[in-house]
Amino acid sequence: MLFTPLASAAIACTMAVAIAKHAFMKGDPFLGGYELAAVYLCVAVLLVVAGPGRFAADRWLIAYLRNR
Repeated sequence: MLFTPLASAAIACTMAVAIAKHAFMKGDPFLGGYELAAVYLCVAVLLVVAGPGRFAADRWLIAYLRNR
């Protein structure tokens, strides 16, 4: 879990701003769409809450160094 929660929080903030810009500032959520930003926001929040789990780079690195 090197910096996954921190990076995911930054991505979540960026996607929240993108959704706000498309949905609220433009006034028409269907013009340009914000669905992809919403999907990225959900994935980023999931990684903040759950962490990278077994796909973490440091977990693979530690296992590699122990078996060497």
